[in-house]
Amino acid sequence: MNSSVQKTMKTFYWLVRREFWENKGLFLWTPLAIGGFLIFLYVSAEIWLDPFLKIDGYLDPVNYKAELTRWVNERIYASIVEMSHFFVHVLMISSAFLSSVYLFGSLHSDRRDRSIYFWKSFPTSDAQEVGVKLFFPLFLAPLINLLIAVISFLVASFLIASYSLLGHVNVFVAVFSNMEIFKFAHGLLLLLPYYMLWSLPTVAWFLMISAGSKSRVFPWALGIPLATIFFAAFLKSILKLNWDFTWILNQVITRWIAANIPASWVANKEITRKLFQGASPGSGYFTLERISNVEWGNPSLWIGVAAGLVMIIITIRLRKNAAELNY
Repeated sequence: MNSSVQKTMKTFYWLVRREFWENKGLFLWTPLAIGGFLIFLYVSAEIWLDPFLKIDGYLDPVNYKAELTRWVNERIYASIVEMSHFFVHVLMISSAFLSSVYLFGSLHSDRRDRSIYFWKSFPTSDAQEVGVKLFFPLFLAPLINLLIAVISFLVASFLIASYSLLGHVNVFVAVFSNMEIFKFAHGLLLLLPYYMLWSLPTVAWFLMISAGSKSRVFPWALGIPLATIFFAAFLKSILKLNWDFTWILNQVITRWIAANIPASWVANKEITRKLFQGASPGSGYFTLERISNVEWGNPSLWIGVAAGLVMIIITIRLRKNAAELNY
């Protein structure tokens, strides 16, 4: 391997370590706290709020084995699959929220606290600094949160299965032989490359505003897209334009400011349309079958990627000419 490439990779590695160390609260401790809270909720609900493990009171002693088999096949299977999905949903949505918080301050905070020149004294390029800021929300944060979701669910399942032994019922096999609990997480892991491309315009937009804003980042990052929606609605109303306002709203929300939410490509195609028709999306909306129904040839995907690349180039230029903020 070329020595310059090795040096670049080593520099990027240390930049990643530095960034992770500085933002460990966002990328590690907060997801762990959320995972711990979900474990507490799940175990508490199954032990105290639901007769999930209290089967001795309603099993017929004569048909004990038959009823136990039915209970394991129906109650355990359904609950385990449902809760495994719930753990993953909560942690992945949390990943998008925490990543947005990180992006709002990633290139703005060092100008605000006047440490910009200290970081510029390091032997790293502006492209490397911007690249490492993209690496966390696009790849590392969703990967960490997905891993924590799976581990948290397995811990909760182990605790519940252990508690079941107190009722003379061993559900370890029923719980841990159910491969459905891993199928959803595995499917999302395989979709990570598509997620990285799909979420690029939102991540690049937040990062660009963080690099260029001279005041609060959050109002600008969300205010400009929302102002665009109102302006489009105003023009449509005043000029009687034949615009598909639902499409405009859909694109602004799901491609501009919320593309970093996992599986938002499902919303881009269906949810807004159904909401405007007065129909609720329904409970099995974000199943693995729907989420994995991606279209690599979707023009919206590649237009977003192109827009994201343009914004990244602008962000690098803004970073190069950045100075401290005097307020």
